[in-house]
Amino acid sequence: MANNYNTEQRKWILKQYWKLENAEHVRTAWQKAFQTPPPSRKTIYHIRDKFETLGSVCNAPKSGRPKTSMTEENEMLVAMTFVNSPKKSTRRASQQLSIPRTSLRRLMDKLKLKPYRPRLVHGLLEDDPDRRLQFCESILGHITNEQPDLLDKIIWSDEACFKLSGHVNRHNCVYWTDKNPHLTIESQLNQPGVTTWGALSSEGVIGPVFFDGTVTGDNYLEMLRDVVVPQLRTKANFDELYFQQDGAPPHYAKTVREYLHQVFPQHWFGRRGCIEWPPRSPDMTPMDFFFWGVVKNKVYERNPHTVNELKDYISDAFTEIDGDRNLCRTVCQSVLDRYRDCCKVEGGHFEHLRD
Repeated sequence: MANNYNTEQRKWILKQYWKLENAEHVRTAWQKAFQTPPPSRKTIYHIRDKFETLGSVCNAPKSGRPKTSMTEENEMLVAMTFVNSPKKSTRRASQQLSIPRTSLRRLMDKLKLKPYRPRLVHGLLEDDPDRRLQFCESILGHITNEQPDLLDKIIWSDEACFKLSGHVNRHNCVYWTDKNPHLTIESQLNQPGVTTWGALSSEGVIGPVFFDGTVTGDNYLEMLRDVVVPQLRTKANFDELYFQQDGAPPHYAKTVREYLHQVFPQHWFGRRGCIEWPPRSPDMTPMDFFFWGVVKNKVYERNPHTVNELKDYISDAFTEIDGDRNLCRTVCQSVLDRYRDCCKVEGGHFEHLRD
């Protein structure tokens, strides 16, 4: 009978029933958790019915209005609310349960409920994990056996689209639970807006370069030839540098690849490059997992109203990041741990390992 179980055990039984919605499954979970004979189905149903009738699993319900919101009844109500609706906001839960938000948050803390926000991740095709794994293993091996300072020699480059308003707000996508569900959101990599090119290395930032209209193989090559490479040639270690770009169509133009083969022989990453860059892998370049996110935060918090303001704020953000060389090097070095994480999941998504 239910009287053979203490309050904590009854609460455990009730929570499991809400999750599993099957008394026999609760019995199996009990045996796995406690290695003791499980409660009978009758006991499980009794505990469920008692709570639904009295709002408590105690032997005797309390009479009168409680003087505090921090009661067992409210604790169980809060637990049931977020088990059934983990995406419910605390404001809505507070209103529905008639519990002050401060008390609600204390109860949620007691239940060890934490807010988990989904990550923006890219979609992978069937063959992508194998190619990502091969790439990471190759780079890690090269760093270990041949060139320990490789990450200090790479120029990471990319384009990003900025617009005057609108981007996914993960602060409005909260999932309350006691364990991290590792939520993700697949994002579209190409969005309309002001297209900006930039690059990051351990020595700082290059750019921004703004494109008028669509980026093509021709205007991308022109930018490399007239702006980027002349700036890189001023560096004393130019012949040791590696240039990285992803597999975007303008980067794959034959004229672009021929130019990079000429300027960076055996030293450039890209689609059909000297070092093959794995497709759909923004999580492997600091331009995507760090740089553009920081730039966009700095830009959008200033609320630009015109395209010219947008460009000015982007330039300001580039300058600010370039001024922190320790940060630039730390971010570029962090690629090492990311590639190790990618190997752990055999080329799949690995952001959940970094929580």
